[in-house]
Amino acid sequence: MTAKPHSALISPLQTARLLAAEFALTAVERDERGGTPKAERDALRHSGLLALSIPVQYGGLGASWSDTLTIVREFAKVDSSIAHVFGFHHLMLATVRLFARPEQWQPWFEQTARKNWFWGNALNPLDTRTVVKNLGGWRRVFRQEKLLLRRQRFANADRLGRRRKRWRQAVDRRDSQRSQRHHLA
Repeated sequence: MTAKPHSALISPLQTARLLAAEFALTAVERDERGGTPKAERDALRHSGLLALSIPVQYGGLGASWSDTLTIVREFAKVDSSIAHVFGFHHLMLATVRLFARPEQWQPWFEQTARKNWFWGNALNPLDTRTVVKNLGGWRRVFRQEKLLLRRQRFANADRLGRRRKRWRQAVDRRDSQRSQRHHLA
């Protein structure tokens, strides 16, 4: 990935379009291969777009929800998995701001903008595989293996990929058999 950090010289939308063009070059191959889109997530991290919806006074770009979702749609045009985790990242930021007191979310926003933290698709609280480590006080670390639908492995989705491959093979066999019966009739 050749993504450059966000600059005031180009808009966040232009940055997203450049990234989307890069993602498009490998999206089909990554989808077929499975695996984690680490290079793409790192490119997002280095682009500055993880701070898109964070208010300017906390180090973010201060984008509106409309602008944020426009960028999510840009990524969705070429890679739905990347669009999913990017959109969910901003949803998580909004959720924290909605349900927490300012003294709770403000430091997290500042650190997220400064350190390019990625919150995207981090946790499903209903998943019984979630492990919580207490770091003392109110600080906790959550760890969870996560499966995505497009055979992208963020943790152990290779099992999902194998199941999907077997399913596709079964569908192909069924379609082939139908086609042969149709030609014989």
